[in-house]
Amino acid sequence: RLAEAFGAPVMLHARLRDGSLRQAAREAGAKVLLFEAGEAMRFDAEPIAVGVAGVLRVLAALDMLDDETRDDEPPIACWSSAWVRARGSGILQMEVDLGAQVEDGQRLGRIADAFGDNGRIVRADRDGIVVGLTRAPIVHAGDALVHIATTGE
Repeated sequence: RLAEAFGAPVMLHARLRDGSLRQAAREAGAKVLLFEAGEAMRFDAEPIAVGVAGVLRVLAALDMLDDETRDDEPPIACWSSAWVRARGSGILQMEVDLGAQVEDGQRLGRIADAFGDNGRIVRADRDGIVVGLTRAPIVHAGDALVHIATTGE
């Protein structure tokens, strides 16, 4: 879905996490590309198809497969990311989608009580691309809401 929004895949360069398979692979001298997509606890056919196509493109680029369908569009490289977190608890109404380009201070959504009162606006804290969203309608203070990746190094 991000690729549809930008016409190119989005690639986020992330730090290694202690004890992860990525860390062990890097320590062994391997380059690592981790594909994450879809929603937690669900099999979603579209992201799975995108991931399989991506693996086939990588294998073709490494001359491990013959491939006639290479993408001409290079990926959008993002060098950092962070989550915008809830500053209060309540019912979340999200106002952005995956792949949205957002600006610092832009309204992303609203958290209110069950009657729609006592609302608190959720705003972007940086310019970037929305690469992740919570789908939970009920949020608590500190919950991760919107994952924004930035293209600057």
